[in-house]
Amino acid sequence: MHSAYRRASSFRQLLARMAAVLLISLAAVAGLAGPAAADGEWSPPDGTTSASPSAPADDAVPAPDTPAEPETQAPTSAEPAAEPAEEPAEEAPTPEEPKAAEPKAGEPADEQPTPETKPAPAKSTSTTEAALAPTTDGPESKVWICKYSSTPEDNEKAQTVNSVAYNSNRIPGTWGFEDAQGLTYVYSFDTGQASKPSKDDCPVLIDPPAPPTWTEPTCADPLGSYQLPAYPADRATVSTSGSLEPGGTFTVTWTAVSPYRFLNGSGAPTETISFSHTFSQLSSCPVVIDDLPTVQVSDPCGTADDSVTLSHSSQYTGVDNGDGTATFTAVPPNVFPGNEATYTVTYVPTTDVPCIVTVDLAAPTITPSTACDTPWSIAIGDTDHVSYAISPAASGTEATTVTITATPDVFFAFSPAPGWTIHPDGTATFEHSFAAATTCLDVPAEPIVTAPTCYDDGYLTVEIRDHATVTVNGTTITSATMFGPGSYDVVYTADAGHVFDDAGTESTTTTYDDIVVEAATGDCVIDVPAQPDSTDTCNPDVVVDNVEWAPFPTLDNIVWSVDASTGEAIATAINGMSFSNGVTEKRYSLPADNGIKCAAPVDPVVTQSSACDVQGTLTVPDTEGITYALDGDTIAPGTHDGPLSGTLTATALPGYEDTDADWSFHVDIAAATTCLDVPAEPAPTPPTCFDDGTLTVTPAAHATVTVNGDPIVDETVYGPGSYDVVYTADAGHVFDDAGTESTTTTYDDIVVEAATGDCVIALEAEPTEIDPCNTDATSDNIRWADFPVQDDIEWSVDPSTGEAVATATNGMFFGPGVTEQRFAPSPDAGLDCSLLPGSISSVCVGDIPYLSYAMTLPDDYVGPTDMTITFVNPDGRDYVVTGQPLAGELLWPGASVDPAGWPGWVRNPDGTYSETTGNYAWTREGVEVRFQVNPEFTTTVAYPQATSACAGPAPADDPGEGPEEGPKPQAKPSTPDAILPNTGAPSGSGMYAVLGGLYLTFGAWLMFRNRRRRA
Repeated sequence: MHSAYRRASSFRQLLARMAAVLLISLAAVAGLAGPAAADGEWSPPDGTTSASPSAPADDAVPAPDTPAEPETQAPTSAEPAAEPAEEPAEEAPTPEEPKAAEPKAGEPADEQPTPETKPAPAKSTSTTEAALAPTTDGPESKVWICKYSSTPEDNEKAQTVNSVAYNSNRIPGTWGFEDAQGLTYVYSFDTGQASKPSKDDCPVLIDPPAPPTWTEPTCADPLGSYQLPAYPADRATVSTSGSLEPGGTFTVTWTAVSPYRFLNGSGAPTETISFSHTFSQLSSCPVVIDDLPTVQVSDPCGTADDSVTLSHSSQYTGVDNGDGTATFTAVPPNVFPGNEATYTVTYVPTTDVPCIVTVDLAAPTITPSTACDTPWSIAIGDTDHVSYAISPAASGTEATTVTITATPDVFFAFSPAPGWTIHPDGTATFEHSFAAATTCLDVPAEPIVTAPTCYDDGYLTVEIRDHATVTVNGTTITSATMFGPGSYDVVYTADAGHVFDDAGTESTTTTYDDIVVEAATGDCVIDVPAQPDSTDTCNPDVVVDNVEWAPFPTLDNIVWSVDASTGEAIATAINGMSFSNGVTEKRYSLPADNGIKCAAPVDPVVTQSSACDVQGTLTVPDTEGITYALDGDTIAPGTHDGPLSGTLTATALPGYEDTDADWSFHVDIAAATTCLDVPAEPAPTPPTCFDDGTLTVTPAAHATVTVNGDPIVDETVYGPGSYDVVYTADAGHVFDDAGTESTTTTYDDIVVEAATGDCVIALEAEPTEIDPCNTDATSDNIRWADFPVQDDIEWSVDPSTGEAVATATNGMFFGPGVTEQRFAPSPDAGLDCSLLPGSISSVCVGDIPYLSYAMTLPDDYVGPTDMTITFVNPDGRDYVVTGQPLAGELLWPGASVDPAGWPGWVRNPDGTYSETTGNYAWTREGVEVRFQVNPEFTTTVAYPQATSACAGPAPADDPGEGPEEGPKPQAKPSTPDAILPNTGAPSGSGMYAVLGGLYLTFGAWLMFRNRRRRA
């Protein structure tokens, strides 16, 4: 087992050396040799340089003949921990078969990774590393490593966790690329601990955040700024340091949150990533002027000595433009708001300011209250150059002090006036106090005396009044009081500020004298009342009984009521009175209903004529119990056409009562106007060279016609001139133009032209012809191409002779009595159409033969353009392809792309090819190709030479030409530059020959050396 393992290990080392020598040979031949440090060289995070792959350090990589320490995959939590081996286990041989695909991120590896004999990356040497290095061959002589894919992606976890031998490049906490399978991370020393690390304990690799977006300082915003990209908060935290000032350097640092680590391009993953930016310095920034310039204008009254004074500042200079504006210019670096260099102030130049003029104040008109509830008022007239304001009001009824304030116009002042107070600010005030208006009270009604009965005395009830005192026979009462038989004087006196108003007559007292109250009469028998009256109006709708009692008469000592259950009227004696024999109640029955129904006339609907020939209508309603008459003649319900005029009245039928006896309705529906067709516009006849044009105007029925204001009654013909024709509809008629009515139709400025006097015309040009080339099916195809355009000339073609015919129109002639000229067609020139060849060749595209061609047709060719291409077989059936464009590439007969095929070869079921005389082998020795549209062209095209890639499939014993099923066809090139050469070796074949020789020589040497070792 040991010897087999060693042989396998030696063989893999031999293969690795062969691969290294081959890479060096390729670099030498292709001119790609570069500096000793390759682009894929790994550097640890601290920046130290790794050992050169061509010269590995003794303590970094085992000797070539010494087998590498195999990696031991960490057991799962369910398996017991493996006992540490007494000595390093030899590496198992690897079967010679293609390497399995690398597992995706987050997926378990399908098999134990195979270590690769690749120099290990260098590490940084530090005191930490020295402290961590094992000092014995105990359990610490191994470390746990987390393995990742060779091209880690975002959020990628370790694929495996393995225990491997410790060396100076395998320091816990460091990263490296130890083999071609990918990135590794040294997790910790393998001390034989019971708890082994798993893939979930390894760091998770993530894409780092994008750089911030930096914004430079500006004069408007003197601090720089930055914008962080969106990044998940659970992956990293961010911190900042530095200065955002101009010229300052600011740093943004992202720190990965455990278990994450940032991917770092081709370098080792890192826990932090920083982005720094130095902001640009600001050049001189403008200073905005806050205290803006001003202009002061002074002008004493009455003189022309006005002056303009500009404000002064070290930040600007100013100049008066003399036109009511002053321009100020900022002194750099100062600027005006808006970054403006100038600032303009507009002022009002004043000259000859008038002096103050005195004005007299008006005397207010004061009107006190003259009646109760009548307001007082104050008013003042208008005064030139003075405005007046009255406060708080110009009228009212409450006691109020009113102030009038007078304000003069500019350059005016007040003269002293009675009652006015002039103030320092030039205004004046006038004050007046008004007494409150008296309040109107209604005149108290005379107190009510209650009549006596046979048993009871009469009495007087005296009520009190608001805002008044009441005395009865000189005694004041303060509440309602009743007085018995006697004579009384009652006096009402209004309180202060109040008066009794009797229709405009005011007084402060109201007196009622000699009010007599009588004693009981002693007589208690009264007469029985007569039957009370009743009313019986007509019955509306479904009501059949609406008789009811009329208002009952007012009788002394009797009250009336109605029994709700019987409807009887009841007279009841009161005040101790009774009817004969002591009866105090008398009942009366209600008469029966007369059964007459109610009926009321309804207004008809009147519709006036809405258009000509459409009469207005009168719609008489069908009303129950009512008949209608128009001017005394009965008119039936329904719709009646106009014209109609008169008064519509209503009469109730028997058994009905007209509830609106005074109803009537005036009807006046005018007759509809008659529709007339709109007269057509008179059309003048055009003049000829001999005759004047004319205008014929014909009268219209039910209308008058005027021509230039003159009426006509018969058809009239007018000669040259300008005419206004007006049609006016007769009364009761209108012109109807699709629903638009009018009483007049006017046609203005109708021009009739005089004879032209010039009737002879000459052709300015003759018609032209076109003679296309003749195809097989045509021998005479000449035709007219273009006819010249000319006034008063019309062109046509005589179908029997083919002649072009010019005809003079509008009364014109080519000569005396000649109105037509003819042009015979020319004879056909007999030109044949021919197909014009361009570039025609055989080409090889992706090892597949094609026919490349380009044809053109004559410019005057008329006909189909689809082309037929024929490969002419001298001994059998031709190969024909139809419907092809005039230019393009066509797959060679017998050739195919997928699977690849060539003429003269057939593909066998096992993917090999056999040569044959069939499959269009006759096209390989030069073939005649015919191109046909209608004309045709024939040429001989040679097949690409046998030395080209188009010759056929590669020989089966040639390992450098691809698999047995032949070369894989390439995509067809899109430009001519991609077409392969017809003959000669492929590009770069010299370089490949040299590489092949080197490879064979080196392989022979290795085989010889290996045999010597085994010997």
